[in-house]
Amino acid sequence: MWCGILQPGMFANIVIFDVNTAKGESTFKHPHAYSTEFKYVLVNGKLTVDKFKHIGTRNGAILHDPEYQQNN
Repeated sequence: MWCGILQPGMFANIVIFDVNTAKGESTFKHPHAYSTEFKYVLVNGKLTVDKFKHIGTRNGAILHDPEYQQNN
């Protein structure tokens, strides 16, 4: 799977933000805090953040190393 190329059939995430206001909120103590001021986020072509609010879309995928083996 190739990521980051904007063309049909490829996977890509797009983030639209103002570089002067966006900031990361996560720390080692609170690693799951969302960054702020991201106006729109598309994950694999699906709108995930709309006008600064996460709308519940979960369209991502876990990317594994080519040698990864799942233990069942």
